[in-house]
Amino acid sequence: MTELANLKVKYHSMVERHATLLAQHTMLQDEHGVLEGQHDGVRDMLALLQNKYKWLFREYCDLAQEQTKLQIVVMRQEKEIERLKMLYEDQLALKKGKRKKRRDWAAWWAEWKRGMGFA
Repeated sequence: MTELANLKVKYHSMVERHATLLAQHTMLQDEHGVLEGQHDGVRDMLALLQNKYKWLFREYCDLAQEQTKLQIVVMRQEKEIERLKMLYEDQLALKKGKRKKRRDWAAWWAEWKRGMGFA
């Protein structure tokens, strides 16, 4: 009879252990579901961030291209200002009589075209 009692105790112990493991399994499944939902949320957030990054990168490229165009315009205007400054100094020297020789207009025209970026 003691052997039967020992088996009953062992059986009830195993049943309790099984119930405990089953409860833990259920709890872990629920936790897995929550984590899976969070993972999906993070994945969606990552996709949104990637799209925003692509949009911002395109915007950056457009702005860089616009900046390059503006830099070219500024360089041309600086060259034109320098050319006008030289022309003004030449005219001033002519007016004061310090410069008697007239400018070679063909050379001036070639220099102007080169300065403006046409040549």
